[in-house]
Order: sequence, then C-alpha cells, then structure tokens
Amino acid sequence: TSIAFAGTRLFAGTADGLVEIDPSTGQRLSARNIPPTLASTRIDALHGAGDHLWIVVGGLPFLLSPDAAQSVRLPLEGEPTSMHMPAADRMWITFSEGILVLVERKSDGTLTVRRVGDGSLAARGRVTAAVERAGTVWVGTGRGIGRMNPAGGPVAWLDLERGIPSRSVSSMLGDRAGNLWIPTNLGITRFNPDTGHAVH
Repeated sequence: TSIAFAGTRLFAGTADGLVEIDPSTGQRLSARNIPPTLASTRIDALHGAGDHLWIVVGGLPFLLSPDAAQSVRLPLEGEPTSMHMPAADRMWITFSEGILVLVERKSDGTLTVRRVGDGSLAARGRVTAAVERAGTVWVGTGRGIGRMNPAGGPVAWLDLERGIPSRSVSSMLGDRAGNLWIPTNLGITRFNPDTGHAVH
C-alpha cells in the first residue's frame, strides 16, 4: 500500500484499487471522482503532485486530477520500475525494457512524453531508477550507474573504482545534502556526485 496527497485529499493505492482516506480519522471515504478503472484495479505505484496523482496501474501510467474528475492514461507501454518527481510538473519513469521517459505537464494541463537516453541505456537492460539533481539525471540499471543531461544526449557510465561495490542497482534515492543512496546486491552505498566519494 502506498499513500499520497492530492491537494488536501489523502489517497491510498492498494491491491484492490485507489481509495480516499479521511486524514483526520484514517477512515475510508466513499469514492468521489475516482474512475472505475482506478477504483477497482491493483495500484502498483502512487505519487502526489500538487492537486494531481501520478499512478501506475497494470504497468500503465496515469495522471489523475481527483477534484476535476479527470484522468489521462499516458501513451506508454512497458513495465514501469520506478517514478521520480523532481517537481510537481515533471516525472521520470523507468522501465524494465531499458527505457527512460520524461513526462511534463504544461501550464495548460497538456502532457508531453519524451523518451530520453542513447542506445547504451537500452543495451544495459532493465532500468531501475532515475534521480534528477542539479541539472543531471542519474540512472540506475542492472548493469551500472550513468549520468546524463535531462535534455538528452549520451549517457556517461561510472566505473566501480568510485566505491560502488556492484553494477546491479535496485533503486536510488537523493537526499537534501545532495547525496545519492544506492542499494545494490552487495549492500547500500552513499555516493556524493560532486566529490565522487562513496561510502559503502
């Protein structure tokens, strides 16, 4: 189960679907402006962004505006492995098929979807994580970690001499100090992108 706010409304993504929760009591509320597809299908991932929710259902990403009773299925196919939201109008989605996608919501509410990365990204197979920090996107895969410009272009791949003990990266998390926390099959590493210093 995952939880997220859309504005002042609290939602939970469960195995049985998307439900609204009363923040003051913790009790489930009756469905209001939740499409039947989302109300009765397993929710794989859920993130709040202002008054919107980013949702993955059955491998398909949706953007839902509960107050406006609007939902949009993003034109993407594949198996999403992670979502990273550096801003309320930007979402990075990674896929097991070696794909990295940036979804942006414009001021008029329209969405743009752009595939990012070069052939080396797809060649590394399953993409497990993407974190945008200080104008750089850090990408984790089953075969290493790379960095790239959010606008696109080639991916620069890190070597293991930087202290990251394994190429098999399961996820990544950025903290307020600018570090990347990187779980691998050999433990968790804290990596500072500015200094290149890693602590395993």
